[in-house]
Amino acid sequence: MNNQKYIVQFVCYSPKIYSGLDRFFVLLTKKLQERGYTPVFVYGETMEFVPQIQKDLEAAGAVVLTMPEHGKRSMVRAARAIYQKYRPEVVDTHFVNYLKVITALLSRRYKARHFTHIHSLIADSPKQYKQEKGALKCFALNLYYHLLYWYSERVLCVSKAIETQFRHWVSDTEDRVQTLYLGTDLTPSALTKQQARSRLGLPQDELILTNISAKEELKRIDLIINDMGGVKSSHTLED
Repeated sequence: MNNQKYIVQFVCYSPKIYSGLDRFFVLLTKKLQERGYTPVFVYGETMEFVPQIQKDLEAAGAVVLTMPEHGKRSMVRAARAIYQKYRPEVVDTHFVNYLKVITALLSRRYKARHFTHIHSLIADSPKQYKQEKGALKCFALNLYYHLLYWYSERVLCVSKAIETQFRHWVSDTEDRVQTLYLGTDLTPSALTKQQARSRLGLPQDELILTNISAKEELKRIDLIINDMGGVKSSHTLED
């Protein structure tokens, strides 16, 4: 193990679907393997709902672990054990706010480069959050975001919208807050359009509008729904 170089990704959720993020991790594993790194993906308490994720990651060359999703002491013990075993050069955290702060501090202790991924934010601005939740909760959330900023080498936002929101909370004078879009495999599918529709049980002669995202206000799915009628009335499948 001493000759291995490890990068730990603290994902820390039990997947219920095979998401775009999980597919990105498979692509990331292949890229890291080419550069001589072995990624270690730390999920939540179980992978039993979508075991194919673990199979695909391990087939690509990654190590897949699970850890407690609840219980702060248990999470700290599990995280510390991972640092001690793998001595990672880089640590990247994705979800679970408490664990993001803990891994930032552990990264200082074990001299690992620490990155924080921000996939969504609770509120657009401190002013909005203070009005909704009160001054004390606003102070606590503001402190949390600043801790992530102070103890992480980079704060990586998955979209420009989230980066803009984060900058409302933290004044970045060192250019450490950046947008890093998740990658995707652009290899063309071997299926024809007709075959793909048949496989998905979709009609062959209808206009299909597709949106793949989490059900969050930031995704503005409401705009798609509101505009769907107008698109359908003004376009045909041939358009």
